[in-house]
Amino acid sequence: MMLLRIVLLFILLPAISFAQKGNITEDFETGLKKGYDVADAVLKTGSWKFDGALIGSTDSNLGNGKSSVRIQGKAGDEKRNGILGMNFDYENLKSIKVTCGLYAADVSRKGILDIFMSTDGGETYSKIDRVEIPARTDYLVSQTITLRLPDSAKARFKFVNSSGYLANGVTARINVDDIVFRFKK
Repeated sequence: MMLLRIVLLFILLPAISFAQKGNITEDFETGLKKGYDVADAVLKTGSWKFDGALIGSTDSNLGNGKSSVRIQGKAGDEKRNGILGMNFDYENLKSIKVTCGLYAADVSRKGILDIFMSTDGGETYSKIDRVEIPARTDYLVSQTITLRLPDSAKARFKFVNSSGYLANGVTARINVDDIVFRFKK
């Protein structure tokens, strides 16, 4: 019976919409995702799609705790598009805050993280903001995006590494940590 409950949780979790108050932080300290190839991983906040992304915990990964997400796109590889996306929705959102930085080996490059939002369960997305990480920075950059959504609106987000491809066909690696979802009171 317990196994059935666990299986049902993983089947239903992507379709769940969460209505909350206060703040919820995804710090990427729970869950496991190795390798850049596309796969889903269940984290503290729900199921996330890692497409050209992994959870890194080495000293080269910039983050607030022991783990952060590392996103890198690869030209011509459909399994590595450089995207981190939510497989679930939140209702009643006021804002989100994303914190990111450059992976240690890539600090000589400028990083660009585009933020997209969907209000139709992930069918379509619109770009709502961009975080630019200056070259030669070894610190995290935070950006808060204020949302103007009706109270009943559901939203999900994806974070796209848009840094541009290097000569070897990959983008500069960006670490993402501590995405804070702020809800209307």
